Amino acid sequence: MSPPTEIEQLEEVNKRLVSLRDALKIKGAIEQAEGQSKLIKDKSLIESESFLENQGKWNEVEEETKNVVKKIQAALRFAR
Repeated sequence: MSPPTEIEQLEEVNKRLVSLRDALKIKGAIEQAEGQSKLIKDKSLIESESFLENQGKWNEVEEETKNVVKKIQAALRFAR
């Protein structure tokens, strides 16, 4: 994402950053619950209401934002 060069672009870039932040939080919560569930071998975590709510929110995220999240995750995995 390139920085805004005009003052008019500032609001749009801010909206995109906020949506990216929210998408990262949702995806992180989903992955944490899946990891915990796998670690303790307890499927109740991924069947909980909060998990299903997060999955619903993730499904509502725009494809462009999902692709950015995937790129960020890939970069983080590669750096490890």
